[in-house]
Amino acid sequence: FFRAGMIEAWGRGIARITSACEAAGNPRPEWRIEPGGGVWLEFRYSAAYQAADGVVREGINGAQPESQPESQPESQPESQPEMQPGSLEAKLLVLLAEGAMAKAALSRSLGQRQVSGQLNKVVRQLVADRMIEYTLPDRPRSRLQQYRLTAKGRNVLAASKQSAAP
Repeated sequence: FFRAGMIEAWGRGIARITSACEAAGNPRPEWRIEPGGGVWLEFRYSAAYQAADGVVREGINGAQPESQPESQPESQPESQPEMQPGSLEAKLLVLLAEGAMAKAALSRSLGQRQVSGQLNKVVRQLVADRMIEYTLPDRPRSRLQQYRLTAKGRNVLAASKQSAAP
């Protein structure tokens, strides 16, 4: 996963997840490993959170699951994230409209200290969607690699600016 760019570093993930749960006042997550190689991670709500919103959640004390409507009805099609102003995809397209940039420079321009996993994921998706491309296509993992807008990326950016204009 590290070589594929899906994780940022070896060996810190479990400790970071556990620390984040404890910092938020939630119980430590429960890890389960299945014989076939599957891994389950169950996050539990704290008693204080459960009491604050008055909703009983499944799994805590054998309670029934809460009933909540879906966040988006099925009749509404999901809009493409790159079209939404303020999305990470849109921000990256705007930044790359100024010229080619490396991931580290993109990360700094977004106010991040280091390249996040979400940034890696969005860059991979934009490359797959052919909205951005490598400046060194023969060396995709080069430390000198930068990204630039493609014609499709410029068109999507122009269309999103037009739809945002009054």
